[in-house]
Amino acid sequence: AIPWIIFIPALFKFSIKRTTKKMVSEGKNKNILTKHILELTPSEVIEKTENSMYSTKWVTVERVVHNNDFIFIYVNALSAHLIPSRAFKRADDFISFYNMALGYKNSSV
Repeated sequence: AIPWIIFIPALFKFSIKRTTKKMVSEGKNKNILTKHILELTPSEVIEKTENSMYSTKWVTVERVVHNNDFIFIYVNALSAHLIPSRAFKRADDFISFYNMALGYKNSSV
């Protein structure tokens, strides 16, 4: 039983890594591997890249949370915008952006 305890996590990690590499190698991924700009308005979250623009109304956003490193704006149960703290010059700007997103989300309910 002990060898399985060691083997299963390693096999799982290998499987995830292989699947991720395969998914990334398929297609050109022009909308994934590029600069993203996230704009917050009182009515929606707008994500822009060089090739696309997506918007999500705040009323459909599931939740807005943060930790020390990221702000997570969940557009559904499985997908979120991840905004890294390093995208901001100051820690205060990171917290202000989070508070603005949370305020827009709470106002939309």
